[in-house]
Amino acid sequence: MSNGILKVAGDLNYEDPSGNTYTFKVVVSDPTYPQLIDGCIITVMVDDVNEAPVYPNYARSVEENSALNTAVGENCPEGPGCGCIATDVDRTASGEEQILIYTILSYTQKLKTSSSDAGTWVPGDSQPVFAINPCTGIITVKRFVLDFEAVPEYLLQVSVTDDGG
Repeated sequence: MSNGILKVAGDLNYEDPSGNTYTFKVVVSDPTYPQLIDGCIITVMVDDVNEAPVYPNYARSVEENSALNTAVGENCPEGPGCGCIATDVDRTASGEEQILIYTILSYTQKLKTSSSDAGTWVPGDSQPVFAINPCTGIITVKRFVLDFEAVPEYLLQVSVTDDGG
């Protein structure tokens, strides 16, 4: 550095386990004789920003003719009613996990007219087939209409937001 500008050589992340404060010594000198030298200690503190929750795509199943309030994915490897769980690296000022809020935005369904029909994706109607617990992300059957021969697949668009805390 010869112009007095400090630049970051890599990414800085507040949640980095190695720390979010960097301290280093800067030494300046001039080319005269006798050479004059001075230095100082600089501390850089990385501020926290609210990153969006990470919500991967999930595939879950539920048996046709399932009762109302049956959890989708009840037999999934993660355990009964495992839901579709998002993660968020952010913490509140007191160190607690942020609150995540789940919402089903829309759904599409794959309609079949016969057993040989590959199916056609169409928007869901105004009466949702599934509900989502806003606090846990667990999806449940909301209407008694699950018929594999007529609609073998549903595609839910789910949103998760954090409380920004």
